[in-house]
Amino acid sequence: QPLRAGAKLESAIERLNRLVSQLLAMARLENVTEAGFTGDVVWPRVAEQAISDCLVLAQRKNVDIEVIWPPEGAKALPVTGDETLLVLLLRNLVDNATRYSADGGVVTLRFLPDSINVEDCGPGVPPDQLERLGDRFFRMPGQQEQGSGLGLSIARRVARIQGLEVLFANRLQGKKISGFVATIRREWRSPQLS
Repeated sequence: QPLRAGAKLESAIERLNRLVSQLLAMARLENVTEAGFTGDVVWPRVAEQAISDCLVLAQRKNVDIEVIWPPEGAKALPVTGDETLLVLLLRNLVDNATRYSADGGVVTLRFLPDSINVEDCGPGVPPDQLERLGDRFFRMPGQQEQGSGLGLSIARRVARIQGLEVLFANRLQGKKISGFVATIRREWRSPQLS
C-alpha cells in the first residue's frame, strides 16, 4: 500500500508541475506579438532540444522518436524566428504525439522544405473533435493520458507569433486511421482587398 500511495503522489506532483509549467508558458505568450525576427532558425538544434525534453516520457512509454530531414540540397522549412519559442512549439507537439502513441510505437518528425510534420501511431482523433484541438483546456472525452489541454493551444500561439500555423489531421491508411499528424507550415493569409 505505501508504495502505491507513493507512486500516486509522485504522479500527482508530476501532473501539477506540468500544469503550472503550461500555465506559465501560456501567460508569457499572452503579451508576445509577432516581431521582426532576423535570425535564421537552425532546425537541427531546435529539434535536438525539443526531443531531449521529451526523452523521459518516450522511454517510459517505450516510444521511439525518429527525425527525417529533407533530401540533400533541400532546406527544412526556412524560417527566421526565435529558437527558444520554436523549441516550445516542437516540444509540445512531440510530447503530445508521444503521449498518444501506442506503447512501443514511433513518433516521426518529418522536416520538409515547406512544412514540418509530427506524426504518431496512436488512435487518431474523432473527425468531429479535430476542430476543437488547440482550444484552451480542451481535452477529448474519455482520455486516459494526463494533461491540461494547453499543450496544443500553446503550440498554435507560438506558431502564430512566428508567422506559422499548426494544422491537425488524422493519418489514414486506406479508410482506416493509422495515427495523427500535426503540420507546421507558413501561415496562409488572404490577400488584402483594396
